[in-house]
Amino acid sequence: MHFERKWSRRLTEEPAFFYTVAAFITSVIVLEVLYIYTSADFWAMKFIDIINAIAQFATAGAFAFAVFQYTKSKKNERQTILVQECRDLISQMSAVANSFESSPEHGLEQTSFFTEKMHSLSGSFNAIFKELVEDTHKTIVRMRWQEMYFSDFSRAMEKWSLRSILADIGVDKGLYDMLELSYRYSVKKNSTTDFIATSNPFKKYNEAKSIISNEYVRVTLENKKTIGDHFQFFERNFFTNSELNDHLYGYCNIIDVKARAPVLAVINETLAITLRDAILEQAKVEKA
Repeated sequence: MHFERKWSRRLTEEPAFFYTVAAFITSVIVLEVLYIYTSADFWAMKFIDIINAIAQFATAGAFAFAVFQYTKSKKNERQTILVQECRDLISQMSAVANSFESSPEHGLEQTSFFTEKMHSLSGSFNAIFKELVEDTHKTIVRMRWQEMYFSDFSRAMEKWSLRSILADIGVDKGLYDMLELSYRYSVKKNSTTDFIATSNPFKKYNEAKSIISNEYVRVTLENKKTIGDHFQFFERNFFTNSELNDHLYGYCNIIDVKARAPVLAVINETLAITLRDAILEQAKVEKA
């Protein structure tokens, strides 16, 4: 399956065959040692003694097999519970993303609730996802997460409004509109064509960066540093390649926050830059 880590799956399957081979080889070695180091009288046993010995081995083997089956059954039961919990968390994340997307307002309060809730759900999901055995069930969970990420979550991120967020912290909307028009005019003026290229994946990021670079806007935003702490953790969970490597296996697993979440990227670069660097560095260390 395209989304399954097959090399990992083979290593994590129950190696029953290898256990059997190992037991057989061990038995042969034990018999050889007994044959070499025991007296001839030891081998002068009756047929009934051989049958009894075989019966004892069979009883021990049956007991070992029963223990093995019980252990395997408990592991499968645990795996089923974890998989179901993962799917429930993905459904909750989709619901939160859809709620934010359909909301008529996308100011600081709505955006903060969205990031905090998604950060909480993703933290729970990641903790369980790491415990899943690499098999078909985990592959399906990975596919469901990707469906959520590239549909519901991506549409929600498109609704982020830098204008509304800045207005909620005291930046006049008229000033924002003026800065926005000024930037677009400068881009069009410096362009070699009569239209602004829309294929640039960093177009929105560059525009947001230009607006926040205004001294008044930047100072106003920096005076509200506390609004950005959970934004940093949100970026780590959903836009850090080291964090998403396993989640996006089999797909485009290289994510650039500047292209997919330009408003988030600009705010995080402006606020608590030391905290952002520490969080991203810690993510790399944990995945190493």
